[in-house]
Amino acid sequence: EMCIRDRYQRRVHGDLFQKMFGLTQIFGVPIDQLKVLGALLISLPLNYGFRYISNPTYRLLYSLSIGLLLQFVLYDIYTLVLFLFALVAYALVAFKRPKTGWFMCFVMMSGLFICHLRRMLTDYGSGTLYFTTSLMVIVPKCITFAWAYSDGDPNLDRKLTSEQAKAKLTTLPSIFSFYSYIFNFSSSIVSPVFGYHDFDDFIHLRGSYSNIPPCSKRVTYLIIQAVIYAVLGLVCRPIFPLSFVNTKEFAEWSIPRQLLYINIITFFIRTKFYTAWKFGQANITLAGLAYEGNDENGNPKWERMVTVRTRWELTTLMQERAVFWNMSVQTWLRQNVYLRIASAEQLRKSPALSGLASLITFLQSAMWHGTYPAYYFAFVQFALCVEVARVAHRNRALFGIFTHKYLYPLRLLVVQTIIAYPGIQFSLLSTSQVLDFLHTTRYSVPIFMIAVVILGHMRSSRSKRKDISVESKKE
Repeated sequence: EMCIRDRYQRRVHGDLFQKMFGLTQIFGVPIDQLKVLGALLISLPLNYGFRYISNPTYRLLYSLSIGLLLQFVLYDIYTLVLFLFALVAYALVAFKRPKTGWFMCFVMMSGLFICHLRRMLTDYGSGTLYFTTSLMVIVPKCITFAWAYSDGDPNLDRKLTSEQAKAKLTTLPSIFSFYSYIFNFSSSIVSPVFGYHDFDDFIHLRGSYSNIPPCSKRVTYLIIQAVIYAVLGLVCRPIFPLSFVNTKEFAEWSIPRQLLYINIITFFIRTKFYTAWKFGQANITLAGLAYEGNDENGNPKWERMVTVRTRWELTTLMQERAVFWNMSVQTWLRQNVYLRIASAEQLRKSPALSGLASLITFLQSAMWHGTYPAYYFAFVQFALCVEVARVAHRNRALFGIFTHKYLYPLRLLVVQTIIAYPGIQFSLLSTSQVLDFLHTTRYSVPIFMIAVVILGHMRSSRSKRKDISVESKKE
């Protein structure tokens, strides 16, 4: 199958394919990643074209036609699979409104899981980009759309959050508008994921979109950031190879030295995500989608749709770590999985329910990423990271000393390490390599996190018993 696809691409793309293949040898970047980068760069001037089109129908047509063309350039005949996924989603919404949300979630995630599984079985361990890369943007959009339409049901008997109430759809958009939303070329390549209500306002130039200001400074800043991360990755990833964590030399290192290397390498792995997301952010900014009005000083704000905040690298709060990374997907998971399991009030009152909802959300995130067992190893540990943060917050008397400003470097190192540890497993893919990594590092970080959780719960139980005892004496 890979050989057939390779021959097909060479026949269709001709000299361009050959030139790109030459560039991969010069820069050491795989051709699939180079094609995505090329699509993002080509999209920049095309997105600016939205500034010159005011008719809603033409804007929809422009969004859809360029989007489908770019998908075909990237994934050729597999674009048909993406098209069919969207068709199934629209049909489900049209014929099953009262229970669309969870049913759509099941159907779309099952389909994505099957595509991920097929890719794993036919191209195991390869980092090659597949049509599932775009499908991972389309599926959250379909699920978001389904929940929004379900929330707009006049017979709805559940309480909505403010975000859900704002996003609800009372009428079903046309299939043309839906496809334009799904394949909008500003976001369908690498994200961000956003709701249909924002897209509809953008198409009809309503609200803050009625007067979108120039954005040259903001776009230049984003492109410079993207280039810096790209150069950092190209230069430094070969110096700190991921494969080193499975070598005999790494196994002979002390645990502190191993953990330091893990922190370094995971940063350079993240640079490729920063590069793609910053270029993607530049695209939606040029189109005007990111505009959310002006601040109190009259300066334009371009953060309606943000994929990542690079201050993620410096925060020591686990909650911010969870929110600032791949932000649009985090919002999708929170609004359409976590807060659908139970209401925000119920989750606040019950730590056990909140922990279960977090675990389910992380498992769905793992399924969204792929079928490699390494993803599930990693995301269970990510859920444990969140539980560590909750325990530490509830037991501030026990862990409060670490919040002192002079201990910030130590606090940052600890937080970075407990996130970097599962991050390495996420990147390794191979189950045998993950197990070898865990054994080599003596399971040090999971043991540390479990110990913190147990210690925190023991202290909480002791405090509760003490409070009950005090109340009994008063009575």
